[in-house]
Amino acid sequence: MYEVYNGNEGTAASYFKYPIVIDFTAAGKTGTAQSLYYGPYRDYYGIETETHTLIGFAPYDNPEVSFSVYFSVG
Repeated sequence: MYEVYNGNEGTAASYFKYPIVIDFTAAGKTGTAQSLYYGPYRDYYGIETETHTLIGFAPYDNPEVSFSVYFSVG
């Protein structure tokens, strides 16, 4: 989870590394899931959907705060 926010190839690193000045090190995980929707509103929403998630906590070495973000597109 540390590498996701702080590693050179972390999927969320651009949001948690410098030039942003913060007094703590955060860690977390991103995720994306794709699925097909066959519900009653598929004519309106379409069939393909994507769900994106981001969870995190800070400071890394002694967590005091945690969060999660979830949104679905489709």
